Amino acid sequence: MTWPLSAVSKKTTIRKHANFRNRTRPRMATPYTLEQARHEKIYSQISADYLSHVEAQESPRAIITGGQPGSGKGALARQAENAFAASGSCVSIDVDELRDYHPQYKELQRVNDREAANLVHPDASAWASQLIRDAAAARKNIVIDQTSKSPDALIDLTKQLKAAGYNIELRVMAVNSEISEQRIHTRYEKDKADNKLARFVPPEVHFAGYIGLPESVAAVEREKAVDGLSIHDSNQVSIYEIKQIDGEWDRQPEGKAVLEKERNSMTLELHKEQVAAYAELVDMLEKRGAEPAERETIEARHLKATRKLAAESFRQLPQAEALKAHPELADAYASIASTRVTARDHGLSPEQRHVVMARTRLNIAAAIERGTTPQPDYFRTAFDSTKPPAAAVRAEVKQMFALEPDSKINAGNISAKTAANDLEAIKLPVSDAELKQTAKFVVEKLNEIRKCDTESGKAEIRRAGQAVAALTAASPALATEITAAADIESKPYIAAIVEQGHNLNTTQLTQAQQAKGPDMEM
Repeated sequence: MTWPLSAVSKKTTIRKHANFRNRTRPRMATPYTLEQARHEKIYSQISADYLSHVEAQESPRAIITGGQPGSGKGALARQAENAFAASGSCVSIDVDELRDYHPQYKELQRVNDREAANLVHPDASAWASQLIRDAAAARKNIVIDQTSKSPDALIDLTKQLKAAGYNIELRVMAVNSEISEQRIHTRYEKDKADNKLARFVPPEVHFAGYIGLPESVAAVEREKAVDGLSIHDSNQVSIYEIKQIDGEWDRQPEGKAVLEKERNSMTLELHKEQVAAYAELVDMLEKRGAEPAERETIEARHLKATRKLAAESFRQLPQAEALKAHPELADAYASIASTRVTARDHGLSPEQRHVVMARTRLNIAAAIERGTTPQPDYFRTAFDSTKPPAAAVRAEVKQMFALEPDSKINAGNISAKTAANDLEAIKLPVSDAELKQTAKFVVEKLNEIRKCDTESGKAEIRRAGQAVAALTAASPALATEITAAADIESKPYIAAIVEQGHNLNTTQLTQAQQAKGPDMEM
């Protein structure tokens, strides 16, 4: 079956791919899902509004966005629309905008603006899918504003567009989840303040968009599913581009790694912006008389952002500058000075002192994030000879898994890797019984988190693996027991770690810490 390129050009045709046939997909029902006849009647109006003014193209292009809600992907879509304006415009498809066609949506927003979007989503999503099919069948340029959270759905979409003769780009936002969460709340409160019908994104929807995107990026590079991929920072600036030339990428594909690195690279300036944004949100909720639970949530986020800013200032800034911005850090720097003196008094070598001070800074920064008072002397606290030293190691491993996700990213790697190095560098005796208890906890945790197929779960698996490596380096005799304690899914993973030999040594750690931040001198 052939289809005309446009109503004007009857001769130029394409063969319509099976995936673009006019089929009706089942819609998941809510109490507000429309009857099929009304659903289709409304789509007729949508089709006229979206398709009639857009010219067909001999070489059509499709630009797809990716990013969790609040990441700024809408700005990428607007950029694409503006670029297409000079060449016959485009069909811009956004499920959020199609919700407005649902006859009950506005009333639902007035009644419960936090649930309204989900209640009409089945119809809006079906309209978006049909609009993509019809726009592609007519060979019109398309901009698809979506999260791209599902690798399978994204690959299926790109296959459909490829079969219809499209050049496809995927443009992705790499934004930390805390920034996008804050933007969701800010957008919602500003709409409320302006007496607009506000749209709220539930946390679970935001989370799904966040964790799914890296796998989607990996999938399109692996499958060569798009002609070009670009990754953008929180200001929509491109930080990574890759294109296909004659069926091959023009550079080594590393989109997933770039995406995850940028997400986790919160600059000090971004932390400052977070604190200011949440301070503004606290005022906005107070002015509109928000419910106590809502206000408590935002106030807690404001406090968390404030503590993170202080911790990052401690990590990144020279002492004088950090104290000027955060006088409350005086106790933290006093603890640093006290620990340095104690390390010297104990006769530790420069290499050993590097290990101790690296751990001290790590522990103090984590304490600042948690809002707890730094200990006056971390050396005495962590390595008090009156208690088994391995108990301190075990306690720290447990603490590592109790940290917030972002804290784990910052602290987990160093914490796990240094557990064995501290014991070796300071030459304290270790009880095998104590180490066995620590090992048991780590393996149980590993068995548990290997069942979690998410990015945060995978990150925890890596950290648990590092803890296993640290423990077996401290006591090689534990290797057999650790492997035996693993369940059937974890056993091959742990066995591989044990076989690698765990090249953990004080010199490597010292080099890593020397490159990490200021105030590392002994």
